[in-house]
Amino acid sequence: MKMSKFYTCQYIQCVQWCLVVILCVSFSGGINAESDWRYDVTLYANVPTLEVETQDGTKTTISRGDVISDLDLVYQSRLRAMKGKWSLTADLYYFDISNSDKVQLEPGVIRDKVSLQGFLGTPSIGYRVHGSATDDMSTHTDLYLGARYLWIDNDTWTTEEGPPPVATTTSVSFRNWDAIVGVRGRYFFNDRWYAPYFADIGSGESDSLGQAALGIAYRFRCFSMSGGWRYIRYNLGDSGGPVKELDASGPFVGVTLFFN
Repeated sequence: MKMSKFYTCQYIQCVQWCLVVILCVSFSGGINAESDWRYDVTLYANVPTLEVETQDGTKTTISRGDVISDLDLVYQSRLRAMKGKWSLTADLYYFDISNSDKVQLEPGVIRDKVSLQGFLGTPSIGYRVHGSATDDMSTHTDLYLGARYLWIDNDTWTTEEGPPPVATTTSVSFRNWDAIVGVRGRYFFNDRWYAPYFADIGSGESDSLGQAALGIAYRFRCFSMSGGWRYIRYNLGDSGGPVKELDASGPFVGVTLFFN
């Protein structure tokens, strides 16, 4: 049985906070840090265009406008804990979209509803290779290693005209774990404006995957606001069932809170 949308979102937030707490506790005992713990929390909204290619070569595009109009629930956030040059990050992205417009798929077969749920989770550990070990509000670059978990659930409800009418539900679901390596950082133009960025590549159960984002941000006293573009690509091979490739790209806006 699937959880309700509200409890799904609450569960994801709970998992994210528990992950960061557990990592911080275990991490603090193993590294002689140069400073106290520092934290930042980013809440963001990324609305991408989705492009899907199936194993038979069929390509489908879900436009950004369709994603917005069909969106039922979304939760996107990033938590980061830093100590000296080391950092721990948990990035979670959950969405639930559905469409109840009746569409004739073929003569005598009507699609009554389609829903798509997805989750992207990325825990990682990073090390600062350029910039101050204690000042996150200056130009710096971190290298990171981690894992990325992807699950997709797609349900389609159809009715075949009778008599009598025959209702059918078709479900497609897959889960993938992949290892990733990447780079992230901030480039400061002055004491207020800066460009956040990150990029990574990986492989595992997927044949290959990659992600990149670049933005512009303005820093206030204890928070910053940002906007930019994010791109994610998956080459799933045979691990995605009927889905061969998945691309998502689009703008994002976010707010980052700093706790030092």
